[in-house]
Amino acid sequence: MFVELRRNAKEFTEFRTSLDFFSEKIDKSNELMEELKLACNKQKKEMEEIKEENRVLKKSVATLEQRLRNMEQYSRQTNVEINGVPETNGEHMEELLKDVASSIGLELKKERVIAAHRVPTFSRNRTPPIIVKFTTRQDRDDWLQAFKEVRPITADKINRHFNKDKIFINEHLSPENKQLLGRVKEAARSKGYKYVWSREGKIFVRRENGEKCIRIDVSDDLGKLLNQAKAVKQVK
Repeated sequence: MFVELRRNAKEFTEFRTSLDFFSEKIDKSNELMEELKLACNKQKKEMEEIKEENRVLKKSVATLEQRLRNMEQYSRQTNVEINGVPETNGEHMEELLKDVASSIGLELKKERVIAAHRVPTFSRNRTPPIIVKFTTRQDRDDWLQAFKEVRPITADKINRHFNKDKIFINEHLSPENKQLLGRVKEAARSKGYKYVWSREGKIFVRRENGEKCIRIDVSDDLGKLLNQAKAVKQVK
């Protein structure tokens, strides 16, 4: 019996030693886990700070991009862009503008024109448009209003030797605004918006007559427009 007790006591001592060993290991593991937890919390906090910095930077970049777009558009505030007028060899721009002005019921006053020239396009199939820079915005508005009152108008109304392709006279948009307008027109067609137009470099859409117009400033607004159109469709 005593021999058995001594053997059990020895085994218990060994077990206790092993238990103490594992307990020490567990304590160290717990300490390590706590250190890892603190490190993770620290990294999480740092990530949140980085995300906030990125959010602020993105907002600042978007603001700067918008300001740049506004400045580029402002530099074009006295310009019109004429599309669809056929290009001929050795064309005389002043005489051509006189014919364009006459076709919309105006008389060209060359002292009111600072510059007029064609600009190249990325598409070889598209006739280079004519950019006309006037001395004042009122001159530009007079041309836009005169065109609005007589449209649609075809090239043969400018020169009887020209084709019957439609002529368009619009305000001169910056490249970014022109690209945005193209995306808005495409999206508007797919979502049932009837009207898309630009005024003073700002783009607007309207679904139906009498409905409130929506202003589109950036691509994010275009995404909101598409979501709104989807929501309206679901409600109907």
